[in-house]
Amino acid sequence: MEKRIPIITILFLLSAFIFAAPEDISFIRIKIWAPYDAVPSLDNSSSYNKDDPFKHASDLLTDTGKFILNAMVYGWNFSITPKDNSRGVKEYAEFLPQKGIDSDFSSIKWTNTVFEQDRITCWLEFDRSPLMMHAKSWWNTINIPRIHGKGEYPYSGDFEAIKEVFFDAAKKAVLSYAKKTEKNIPKEITGLLLLKTDTPKLRIDSGKYVADLDFFLYVDKIVRYSQ
Repeated sequence: MEKRIPIITILFLLSAFIFAAPEDISFIRIKIWAPYDAVPSLDNSSSYNKDDPFKHASDLLTDTGKFILNAMVYGWNFSITPKDNSRGVKEYAEFLPQKGIDSDFSSIKWTNTVFEQDRITCWLEFDRSPLMMHAKSWWNTINIPRIHGKGEYPYSGDFEAIKEVFFDAAKKAVLSYAKKTEKNIPKEITGLLLLKTDTPKLRIDSGKYVADLDFFLYVDKIVRYSQ
């Protein structure tokens, strides 16, 4: 007699397959770092606090950690206009979080803190909520390419510079993808990006932040110049 698998069992197996994917784990653990102080400049006085010498690093770790988690859990909306010299078009890029950074990340744990000569390093640990897992599973239900970008931005030791180097890596990743898939330079590219759940490769090289990052890309629309 033919055996039939109950529909409930099939649905359970399908959901188990989705949540068993390597990028769909609930637990996130990444290593991040922050300098003890920002680089002083003419318009930015030193952030050193003699009453709390670790305040700058502590604040930067908190802001950076939440920023990275937001990119890994919810992702960014983006709109990019590639540079086109023949048309006199300047490059433009905008990245906006899918969801604001709020109390969703109040349960972050900071472990294995190490005080090095010029920075503090630690491990950030976070458990996705069921709702976050559901949001992540959406990325596994469609054909999503994985892209890579290397961003650069002048080093200053503050949070704004870290955001800018991440955005620069994201922009270059999307433009590199478009260059491979589009015959001509498009007018605009819009879509969603999700940062891969790995420790971001962020370093300082020749006075610049350098970020090597991997993303998952969903292209919403590619606008081409009319003939």
